[in-house]
Amino acid sequence: MCNACITGTYYQVWQITEAGLTVIIGKLLAYADPELKEVLLNGLAKVLECGVSEHEENLLAINFESLGGLTLLEQMQYDKNKKIGELAGNIIKRYYPTEDIH
Repeated sequence: MCNACITGTYYQVWQITEAGLTVIIGKLLAYADPELKEVLLNGLAKVLECGVSEHEENLLAINFESLGGLTLLEQMQYDKNKKIGELAGNIIKRYYPTEDIH
């Protein structure tokens, strides 16, 4: 399913997400080997990209966070596999930016 997200159209990715892909990704990321983690993180990035809107919150990112996904991504930044850590960090930077409060 992640490969379908990486190569699929916007509509196809939304359909797969509606079927529960973010739940599956979250569960698999916790136990996957490095190669599968890489595929899952790339698929997740594509899913979250589909939720980007100029005027609204990213509902897909909010959904993934509510499933504990952001916490998992934060932990994965320190994965012994540097590439996994970088992928997780890039997803956090892009889809979960922190806001400066002055």
